[in-house]
Amino acid sequence: VPPSTAVTTARDVPLRAVLCMHTLGWDLLDMSFDAQLPGEPLCDAHRILVGQRSTSIMLERFPSSPMLLWLEAVSLQRQGEYELALRQLEVAANAFSTAEGLRSKAVESGVNMPQRMMGHAVLLSTMLRRHSDTEKYGRAILRVREKDDFPAEAFVCLGLSAMLRGEANQASSLFRDAANLQMLHPENDMKRMLHQKARALLRRRNATVAHAEFLVAMFCHEQM
Repeated sequence: VPPSTAVTTARDVPLRAVLCMHTLGWDLLDMSFDAQLPGEPLCDAHRILVGQRSTSIMLERFPSSPMLLWLEAVSLQRQGEYELALRQLEVAANAFSTAEGLRSKAVESGVNMPQRMMGHAVLLSTMLRRHSDTEKYGRAILRVREKDDFPAEAFVCLGLSAMLRGEANQASSLFRDAANLQMLHPENDMKRMLHQKARALLRRRNATVAHAEFLVAMFCHEQM
């Protein structure tokens, strides 16, 4: 359905429609990067085009939606625009804080960002080799972790940052902490998930391992 010429805001539509739009935006973005057509695989340019178009349509409808601003950051990351993605993530975090407020744990972290978004930020800052940002987001995640949390991405990214700075002992300690975390799922289920992700990754042409959950799980289950 083509976007309306009139400016549409979240107040003009039922909450269910807003939630559907958010869900559809995430699904379209995932489909654009992971879907395969029988006998006619999508090239990278087509994937990026579909992802950009689906994201822009959602933002035309709800230009200040925190979730859709975050979605745009995800789209930029998948295009390899890590600098722009991190900047957009900060815009989305400000929108969350203004529109919805932050949960108490996020406030305690000292970072103006929802907890789930911090995991995205620590990954991006590590890929950009922004060590101060990696420290900021990684330490914020660990500062507010609960007993049953699994903040492996924080330990791994902090460890990678330390390793790149030449601090081998600190890196080794952080990787050990990540490996010692208690899994929420049985080991066999985790290994099965790893194999599925590995097979999916191998099917993609010119794939780069930029999926946080895959990277983290590999660090936790395999010898360094």
